[in-house]
Amino acid sequence: MYGNGMLRIPDEMVIPWTGENSITQLFNTVYPNISVNARDKSYMVERAIMAPINESADAINQNAINTFPGDEKVFYSFDSVED
Repeated sequence: MYGNGMLRIPDEMVIPWTGENSITQLFNTVYPNISVNARDKSYMVERAIMAPINESADAINQNAINTFPGDEKVFYSFDSVED
């Protein structure tokens, strides 16, 4: 840790930004063979991609959605419970 509260991320953990394809490269590096392993809970919980801002997280999430096999499903949530 540096004196200003920042951490240095080791080079082997970084994928440099070279363009829009970098998100796909990042996702494929962290989640190789996702089409085979998407339903494997241990495979999924052992991996994570951290993003510094919501815009980056949204782009990564969209890439993930486009990569997962199967049909898209919409789930609705409720903000309150009826008595």
